[in-house]
Amino acid sequence: MTRSLLTRVLTALAAVFVIAPAARAQVSVEFPLTLDNLPTYNRVNGLSVPVTPTLTVGDDRVVVSPAITYRSHLGKIDPSLSIVGQFTADSSIGVTLTGSRGTFTNDSWIRANIVNSLTSLGLGSDSRNYFRGDRGEARLTSSLHLPGNVEAATVFVGARAERDWSTGWRTGAGNGPFSFLNRSDTANGIERPNPEIDAGHITSVIGGGHLEYAGLPASLMANVLIEAAGKTPLGGNFQQVTLDEGASVRTVAGQHLDVRGHIVATATSSFTPRQRYAYVGGSGSLATVDLLNMGGDHLYFLDALYVVPINNFEVPILGSPYIAPHFSMGAAAVGGFGRPVQNIGVRLGVSIFTLDYVVNPRTHKSDFGAGISLGP
Repeated sequence: MTRSLLTRVLTALAAVFVIAPAARAQVSVEFPLTLDNLPTYNRVNGLSVPVTPTLTVGDDRVVVSPAITYRSHLGKIDPSLSIVGQFTADSSIGVTLTGSRGTFTNDSWIRANIVNSLTSLGLGSDSRNYFRGDRGEARLTSSLHLPGNVEAATVFVGARAERDWSTGWRTGAGNGPFSFLNRSDTANGIERPNPEIDAGHITSVIGGGHLEYAGLPASLMANVLIEAAGKTPLGGNFQQVTLDEGASVRTVAGQHLDVRGHIVATATSSFTPRQRYAYVGGSGSLATVDLLNMGGDHLYFLDALYVVPINNFEVPILGSPYIAPHFSMGAAAVGGFGRPVQNIGVRLGVSIFTLDYVVNPRTHKSDFGAGISLGP
């Protein structure tokens, strides 16, 4: 982490929290195991192993989480620090301060961490592009208590400062970590080049929110991030909105429609640094396109499955299988959304395991593959 970034984070901490009262409160230390701090594997970091103790002061009013993460392929140990403080007893208003050196991506929406790790190690199929950076954030958060079946609703505003640089390899022979399959595949395997970014500093104002709704007949999850950057490596400013959503609508006889979508839209594209590009294509999104073959500061993706359970048949341990007509559509480009690519097909699944066959109706290119699905 740069000295100036660390200084800003520590100054913010001193301004927000009063140390003396906290020192008199009871402090507990734990090493929680969650989905967010499990080891991961990808084609840039190799194996990432985090060590994340959590210090809780008093009745959860202040939670401090220092961490170090070892990245085997880079040979780096990355530090990070997160401090979450609550201003109110019901935790409705709080502040989150974070600072870290790490490997960042805009493509985690395609696959969950555990799925991307398994496909990277087993198939060499890493559905993310990466850059390295030092990043500090301060967020003022508010939990909204909405009526009905809203399980969680939060909004936030804040500021972000970062310094970024490229990582991985761009051209020629790669030097990727180990994978069981596709070790020399430069289009879809572990040796796929990582795109270069525009190295330098970005300072921005950020805002957004998170919503979870669970009712009848539908459930919904949505995340939105708005960023307005005043300083970029390209000299100008940009404004970007990222929306990620997943929904499930129950119909009849145990059938349901699962929909997920992802949208990135950017103003003043001439000043958008490449570390704010998002990518689509390949297994996990548009299977008839090479992995992350389309990218830019505009992206849209829609995926829909109509799931029909086969209740009169059961696979031992795994349960009843299902069949699902499958439709997906998307594109990404710089300065606009680009021409849509469509995939139409069918999925056969049981538990988390899937078999998919899709075809592009315009080009007639098809793809058949097996995978793991953890949700809509």
